[in-house]
Amino acid sequence: MASIADLGNFPDVPPFVAALLAGDIAALDAFLADGTDIDAAIALSQHVQAPPIALALAANAAASVHWLTERGAKLNHPQAPAFVLAARYGTPDLMRYLARQGADVHARRKVGGDAYQQALYGKKTKHLPVIDALGHTVAEHGGEAFRSAVFNRNQQAVAFFLAHGVNVNFQERDQVFSDSATPLLVAARNRDAEMCRLLVEHGADVSMSNRDGERPYTVAVEQDDTALAEYLKSLEAPELHSVANKLHELKPYKLSSELLDFLQGEQRRIELPESDFGFVEFFALTDTIAMQAGRRKVLRLSRASGDYADTVLVWNPKTQCIGYWDIEHEEYGDIASFSDFMAAPALHMNRVLDGE
Repeated sequence: MASIADLGNFPDVPPFVAALLAGDIAALDAFLADGTDIDAAIALSQHVQAPPIALALAANAAASVHWLTERGAKLNHPQAPAFVLAARYGTPDLMRYLARQGADVHARRKVGGDAYQQALYGKKTKHLPVIDALGHTVAEHGGEAFRSAVFNRNQQAVAFFLAHGVNVNFQERDQVFSDSATPLLVAARNRDAEMCRLLVEHGADVSMSNRDGERPYTVAVEQDDTALAEYLKSLEAPELHSVANKLHELKPYKLSSELLDFLQGEQRRIELPESDFGFVEFFALTDTIAMQAGRRKVLRLSRASGDYADTVLVWNPKTQCIGYWDIEHEEYGDIASFSDFMAAPALHMNRVLDGE
């Protein structure tokens, strides 16, 4: 049985792989003399195959990594960049060695990101300063991993990134944060008040919104975290919470007087015992969010839709209807006028669930 980090456990591996894992240099030399291709991917199972350098690094077999490198193995294979893998599986000395040998410290894995991301996946926080010192600087490249560290509540990593000049307002879209959330917005979504305060102390901008128009404050409202919402509200411009300013801002949306009155009322939660949604609760008027639903410019109205967090209710100014936006599947549909919706909310919400 061969265990190779998180690649898996394999009851049987090819002899060449066994020599790699054991660091058996004499056996490796014999394989090379017999014509073994040291860059060809090796299949270990139906779903796992990797080049020798990746297998040696995953096993932290330093002697084999040195042997492969000295014999010209590709260190910057697009699917298995050596420096990035060493950040996840290896040691600081191995990372420095590979960098000296020409491994690209700026390389990225197609799935899994750069060296900082891989070090965090491998729980190798001690590798972070090594990566920075070797030229893949936190200031220029650390934002993505920093946001992940905030999401995972990795306080040690967060402290490192903040101390080394990370962009505290990093906002680039990636595979995990497709909404282009800032670290502060991520912390608000986690209901992590301590992290929010730490980020604000280091210059996080409370006014920055994600692709869906959400600010850290509106996320805290959505999460029903009253204390965090009040804290973030205290840092925002007062005009963001002015009814008069909001009414002026929303003029192009032509909200019906009935809907305006409802959003300014105290009771904005509608119980739906006859629907799987269970309930739907609307934002207060000043907390509604201008957003894009596909190519449509709409106004998000709902704070929560029961257990269906990816389904939000919106106002479509073009059709003058309540609509729904499925965030996960990026699907939009008109539902009804506000008065018709209020006359039979469970019926309309069930139609949303049924795809009608």
